[in-house]
Amino acid sequence: MNIYRELARFSIEELVWASALDWKIIVRGLTYEEESQLKEGDLEKLAFVLEAYYSAALFENLRFRQLFLSRLQPIRLSTLANELTTKAFYDPKIDSRNLSNLPWHAESKIVAVFGEELGVGSEYLPLSIDKKTLIEYIEPVDPLPELFTYQEEVIQKTLGLLKKGGNAFLVQLPTGSGKTRVMMESLIRHWNEASGKGLVKSVLWLAHSSELLEQAIDTFKSVWTWKGYERIRIVRMYGSYNPKEKDFERAFIFCSLQKIGRMGANRRGLLGVIGAQTSVIIIDEAHKITAPTYKIAINVLSKGNKLSLIGTTATPGRAIAKYKANYELASLFGNTLVYPELGKNPIRKLREIGVLSIIEHEQIESDVQFLGVVGEENGAGADFSNTTLKTISRSRLRNELIVRLIERQVRENNPAIVFSCGLEHSKSLCGALAIKGIRASYIDHTRSKGARRRIIESFKEGRNDVIINYGILSTGFDAPRIRSVIITRPTTSIVLYSQMIGRGLRGPKVGGNERCKVIDIKDNFEKYGDVEEVYDCFRDFWEE
Repeated sequence: MNIYRELARFSIEELVWASALDWKIIVRGLTYEEESQLKEGDLEKLAFVLEAYYSAALFENLRFRQLFLSRLQPIRLSTLANELTTKAFYDPKIDSRNLSNLPWHAESKIVAVFGEELGVGSEYLPLSIDKKTLIEYIEPVDPLPELFTYQEEVIQKTLGLLKKGGNAFLVQLPTGSGKTRVMMESLIRHWNEASGKGLVKSVLWLAHSSELLEQAIDTFKSVWTWKGYERIRIVRMYGSYNPKEKDFERAFIFCSLQKIGRMGANRRGLLGVIGAQTSVIIIDEAHKITAPTYKIAINVLSKGNKLSLIGTTATPGRAIAKYKANYELASLFGNTLVYPELGKNPIRKLREIGVLSIIEHEQIESDVQFLGVVGEENGAGADFSNTTLKTISRSRLRNELIVRLIERQVRENNPAIVFSCGLEHSKSLCGALAIKGIRASYIDHTRSKGARRRIIESFKEGRNDVIINYGILSTGFDAPRIRSVIITRPTTSIVLYSQMIGRGLRGPKVGGNERCKVIDIKDNFEKYGDVEEVYDCFRDFWEE
């Protein structure tokens, strides 16, 4: 089914009704002429805008479910209502409305109706094929590209510390330089050696999001199939995945920090069981480990167990002005920082060997004048508040400038990732680009994991040229297609800023591009300078 064509079969009034909850946000990003155009008669253009705006999440909007269900014959609607809601009203509007209110998940029978009777493609449905298994068994198979010298150096340093056991350290590698691959190589070599001596215990990998965890699992699979000596279990423990006690023995466990944070401080509970079965804990993007609940959980896991605690990050600090938080992070990881010896300018060296791309900076002034930083907290290190970001995001003139910049990048064949000022900003930019014929999608935490995954895949595979993001893809997202990074969100956080730039850092030797444009709205570059400065800026906090 061509969703764009199917949407164009409805009337403008029906489409505006279905998108009512989002309509004001959609038109906020348009010029007054474009807004009028959509309302007054360009049905095909409106259908294109809505297809781009909702993308794989179209039917997460129950009004669109109701619209499509209304295509069924009244007698069929009544039959379905009897079967699935236990009561039919023999009124197509009421029956389709009640059916649209049924739960929208893979096991719901209404999903089968959309696929089998309405012909909706699987990319728009929460089919079970999208779900990962709680436990997987991985067999050794294929080779991977050879490691770089600096990667092997970090692996050897990591293995040396792992052999000692019961210690803590943090591994720092720039975004795009293969941090996850390096860690998986280290862990698997350590596992193979321990297994040969009959000393192997489970490895626990912690991260903040399902996207980060799934990417880590993909890397683990690739490395294990080449370097693993035995059959191994992957255990998922995040979202709806809830393994049992027996599942934690001799496994690679991939768990969300939120999940362990909710387990509390009960040493006799599940955390205690996991800790007793584990020899190594890895915290991905470790600079974010600030919540007391996470620290309590780590203490419970470690209590009475001789295990190694490893952090990984490109930026081993919280914020330049947050001295106490930076020292606390260093202390948590034993004031031990592991990094490759790449000379006086590590970033430049990695560019020279093709691992990182060359950043081409472009700073664009907008009409918006910041009268001062409105922070989420008082004192040094405060970033712009959500209220300030929302005010900035609603400037039509500024948004028109941003849309023109994105248009230019698409015309120059530079697929772009755009960092917006908020959820509404992502949506309004997406609508404004779509009305100009540019295929863009936005991603945020309000969309289901399945929809987010499909939107990311669509961008990676070239079905759209722009992905707009707020709060999801600043870490753990790599797409070789990215040739431009457009930062519309002002920030005083050197960590966040470097992470946003990092989405375009992957160089030609690792499947990326030789050059990447970074277009910055307003004045971030004046604050931070180049990525080269960011890499070393927290080093002093790790010196005892």
